[in-house]
Amino acid sequence: MYRFDPPNNVCSSEKVKEEAISMDHISTLPHALLVEILSRLTLKEAARTSILSVTWVDLWKFVPNLDFDVPKMRQCIWENYWNSGDMEPVLFERWRYIEWVNRVLTHYQGRKVNNFHACFNIHNESNANGDIDRWLDFAISKRVQKLKLDFDRYGDTSWDASGCYIFSERCFKHMKTPEGLSDIRYLQSLCLAFVDVSDEILEHFLCNCPLLEKLAVQHSHGLVRFEVAAGLSSPLPLKHLEVVHCKNLKEIEIDAPNLTYFKLDGRFPDGIDLRMENISSLTGLDLYNMIDPGPVFLPRAKFARLETLTFMFDARKAKFPRSIEELTSLKQLTVYVLGSDRNEIRGLLPVINACPSLYQLSVRMDTDEEKDSSCRIWGGSEMEEMHRESIKVVEVSGFAGSAATYTGRWFLDYALRNFVTLEKLILDSRTCTSTGRIFNAPRVQAEVAVACIQMLKSRLPSTVELVIPVS
Repeated sequence: MYRFDPPNNVCSSEKVKEEAISMDHISTLPHALLVEILSRLTLKEAARTSILSVTWVDLWKFVPNLDFDVPKMRQCIWENYWNSGDMEPVLFERWRYIEWVNRVLTHYQGRKVNNFHACFNIHNESNANGDIDRWLDFAISKRVQKLKLDFDRYGDTSWDASGCYIFSERCFKHMKTPEGLSDIRYLQSLCLAFVDVSDEILEHFLCNCPLLEKLAVQHSHGLVRFEVAAGLSSPLPLKHLEVVHCKNLKEIEIDAPNLTYFKLDGRFPDGIDLRMENISSLTGLDLYNMIDPGPVFLPRAKFARLETLTFMFDARKAKFPRSIEELTSLKQLTVYVLGSDRNEIRGLLPVINACPSLYQLSVRMDTDEEKDSSCRIWGGSEMEEMHRESIKVVEVSGFAGSAATYTGRWFLDYALRNFVTLEKLILDSRTCTSTGRIFNAPRVQAEVAVACIQMLKSRLPSTVELVIPVS
């Protein structure tokens, strides 16, 4: 009897499947290793792998990093809103976001979570408070190590915190139970933006999270008096602390020997009582606070290891302290100058003089030419000469319009005369804000900057490199 034998290059479907399975070496790896691979992907990318094979169907449900941030989508949503003024797409995407997070948490099967990050604008959405409560309960019950809740508008840090999520009393009560205390002790990083927390809640975290190294609180109106490590039997391992735009804050007391970075940003019309003790490890300090009537705020503390210092002052109101503690280790000084005034501000000179090891000086201008076209931040020909050999880099941003004219005439002449070993001069016509946003100068002001730079080039020593960032 004739028997048909298929050609060698023709295989049955069963054989194809068998060969495909035999070639799928990745799926044979241990479950824990596959989960580790998926943890390097975004949450949505990890979920898409469920279609690969039976082995991969549920793997994404065990990834320890739950990052619910989609910055490109948020940017697109808000750009459309700013252009059209139509709020309906924002509300729809907000609902979709909440549903997405709820769906993932419902299917999650992992025993613990390393990172939990929820980031979306959920302002004035009272119906979402119950959902956020459940997200918080979930993260804590999974003994989360890094927790971040950020309910800000995309790129709009000035947005009022009214109507933001309020840390619920029910969640707080649970954290005080034996089970809750056992769960939060694994927390290493806590970042709360547009989450209203009280002094008592933050104190509870600080007192009961022995591994906490990073704490950031932004736009919380419930914070009034903030104490770090005050009264604790042993010092916290806290290394990174940020307090941003907490407008009702009156007092901050810091006693943290392991703290390496501290940022304070906000407007405090009635002033703020900042006490810093036992901060021998501090290497970075950013003070963006604006206090009426405008004293430049430098806390009275010894900063033996401080390497970078950033502060802000209003040129219309600034009052520098008469004496400044010497900052022997400071390498980089960044100064934000707000507003403009005809008064000549000499206060920066003693600040610079108190930094014998200063390597880079950055002056960031933010002048309003409609109010005053004669901004000076230096004292002209009457300024005290101060020859410095440590300063190698000088950067000026906002170098445009009258700021360029007067900065070019006074400050740069002064720098070239006194910073005798200067190697690099950076002149940027763009304005850089304290939040990191960059704005191009108007055309007319940018043209003034170009003219000033051309005049400066003829006086610039050949040993100094001139850098002009491209707008």
